[in-house]
Amino acid sequence: IHGASLPAVCTKLEDYTEGAFDLLVFQESAQYIDAATLFRKASDLLVEGGQVLIMDEMTLRSSDGPGLPSRIDYLTQAQLNGFVVLENLDISALASPTNTHIFNAVTQHRDRLVDELNLPPLQIDLLLDSARLYDEKYRDGRYGYGLIHVQKKPLN
Repeated sequence: IHGASLPAVCTKLEDYTEGAFDLLVFQESAQYIDAATLFRKASDLLVEGGQVLIMDEMTLRSSDGPGLPSRIDYLTQAQLNGFVVLENLDISALASPTNTHIFNAVTQHRDRLVDELNLPPLQIDLLLDSARLYDEKYRDGRYGYGLIHVQKKPLN
C-alpha cells in the first residue's frame, strides 16, 4: 500500500511469538537459522495455507561438511513440519556472477580498502582467498543459490 507505514520488529525468528502471517520471506537470511527450527517456527507463525519463500545460498549436495545448510535439509524439514513443496529451483547461474564482481571490486580497490578502513592487508588477502574458494565451490556444484517455495498444508 503506497504511503502506508508498517510496524517493524527486530528480533531473531526463534524468539518471535506474535502474529499470523500469510508469507515469510527469507532472502540471504535462512542460512543463519537451523533448518528444523526455521520450519518449526514458520509452522507456528503461518496461517493455514501460509507460505515460506527461501532465496539463499546453500549446499547442493547431501553432505559437504560444515558451512552452508543443504537444500536437502531444507526440503526434508519443510516436509517434516507439514509443508508441501511448490518450487525447488537451482538459480546458481543467476547468482554466481556476484562472486566474480565482489572479487574483482575488492582486488581493484584493495589499497583503498586497507587505507580508508584501516584494515590489515592480511585481512583483505584472506577475504580474497575466501572468495576464490567460494567461487570454486560454486563452479564445481558444491555451493549454489536456491529458491525454495513451500506452503503449509491444511490441518485436515
